[in-house]
Amino acid sequence: MPGNVAPSVISDNRWGATELTLTVLDDLAAKHIEHPLVHFIGGVASDNSTAMRISGFRQAMVSRGQAVNDEQIDASGYAPELAEASIRSLYQRLGKLPDGLIVNSTIAFEGIVRFFRTLPREMLHSIVVGCYDWDPFAALVEFPLTMVRQDVDAMVAKAFEMLDGEKMVAGKIELIRPKLVRSVGAGHSG
Repeated sequence: MPGNVAPSVISDNRWGATELTLTVLDDLAAKHIEHPLVHFIGGVASDNSTAMRISGFRQAMVSRGQAVNDEQIDASGYAPELAEASIRSLYQRLGKLPDGLIVNSTIAFEGIVRFFRTLPREMLHSIVVGCYDWDPFAALVEFPLTMVRQDVDAMVAKAFEMLDGEKMVAGKIELIRPKLVRSVGAGHSG
């Protein structure tokens, strides 16, 4: 989280979420889904990381001519139990999974995966998922997945560069772009 009494080095959450959402939309277009229904789940809308990720999600959707309404964004918390309840409720409301899903964090992703495990495996091949943050175990999931991996090495290097500098500016925020990590998921043929 950025601070205002000292300089901060953080991930460029807006850029990462924009790129993640564009990747999910590209994957859905490749499946010939013209007007995909994509939802965002997880996080707390009032914290900086989530707010920037929601902004990036909205930006990407609008750039592709996709409408975004408040019902597509569920930032009711990070806890796995909350994300599991969110996706279960969404599934019940839609009568199916959405075409695409952007998950705010690996903590929320845990709850999403818990719910997905209750569904028939073939149903998981109909959804394209993007998740902010990265976990190497995610390569084992049964569905197409792209994750955002924060560039920790670049963030630490920039922080030391700032510390070694002559003048530190309170409130200065340095944004470091994260990287996308793609996986088609175990058992999914692409």
